[in-house]
Amino acid sequence: MTRHNTVILFRIARHTCVEKLANVPSRMILQKVKITNHTRVPGERFSGPLYRVILTLALALSALFTNCRMTQQTDQQPTSTPQVVTNRENDPLQIHRRAIAIDMHADTTQRLVDERLDLAARLTDGHFDTVRAREGGLDAQFFSIWVEPQLFGGGGPGAQKRADDQITAVRELTERQPQTWALAVSASDINRITSEGKIAALMGLEGGYAIDERLENVERYYHLGVRYMSPAWSVSTSWAGSSNDEIGQTRGLNDFGRTVIREMNRLGMMVDVSHVSDKTFWDIINTSSKPIIATHSGCRAIANVRRNLDDEMIRAIAKGRGVVCVLFYPAFLEPAGRKKRRRSMRRLHQWWKRRQRKRPVTWPIKR
Repeated sequence: MTRHNTVILFRIARHTCVEKLANVPSRMILQKVKITNHTRVPGERFSGPLYRVILTLALALSALFTNCRMTQQTDQQPTSTPQVVTNRENDPLQIHRRAIAIDMHADTTQRLVDERLDLAARLTDGHFDTVRAREGGLDAQFFSIWVEPQLFGGGGPGAQKRADDQITAVRELTERQPQTWALAVSASDINRITSEGKIAALMGLEGGYAIDERLENVERYYHLGVRYMSPAWSVSTSWAGSSNDEIGQTRGLNDFGRTVIREMNRLGMMVDVSHVSDKTFWDIINTSSKPIIATHSGCRAIANVRRNLDDEMIRAIAKGRGVVCVLFYPAFLEPAGRKKRRRSMRRLHQWWKRRQRKRPVTWPIKR
């Protein structure tokens, strides 16, 4: 197994202990490997069932290094059980700690602005703070700069200010906690910051609303530190279709959208295809001269969700030397996850209506 695969296996095993969701992400990883690489283990010709046995064994070994409770232990192994010998260098936890672990998308930025959230302490709600990032061995975090299209439409001064406020919040985080966080805008920055024992803070623009259909704003956000952008979120822009609305199902990139992609290529800003429609995806593939990324999209063969990628899309990204990240959100991992998500959203909507009757608010829930 490669070093990268071993790290992924450990992280899946750890997630099994904590949330019992790793069975589906592991299937997603197997699906991606099957799609992009017919030789599953370099240098060997394993059959499918044998490969799964090896993967299962690796997951079981990785789980030994987590904080899971063991219901029972035995001091002696049966004589028929082979003894597995590992050394510290090949220990999955040690490999995980040596590798640079990067999370490509966190929606915490809006809370930094709206709630003045302090990430230094372990939070009682949400999924992210500095304490848990340290415990999990996180080395670099991309903070999502997300502008609510429900409030700001497809652009305008309000959308730009909303994005600017979030960028300021990320910068202020690194200034308030310089012993933990440092702003990064390049791969060399990440290497330097992690070597100092700190976490690198990076930024990605989710949805192209903040550029306000002006090409010069792409470069403006690049100079402010944004290093990737997705053309649309769940609402289509005038120049790119979203996977989530009806108009996006027939909308790809227009001439301005293609110009935006070429400008991102020129600057060195990565193109993120998560949330875009299928037509927009293929227009990006045919326009971009640089590798593209999918920061939070799963496998459509496992969960038939519009945001997820089909086999041909994954092959296209791999052929261009791009990256498809692994995500752990049930609605995009389980075949029945969409129905569970709708039930959860109905309950959340009912709670939201009760809260508004008590204390009206103006900002929407991100879905």
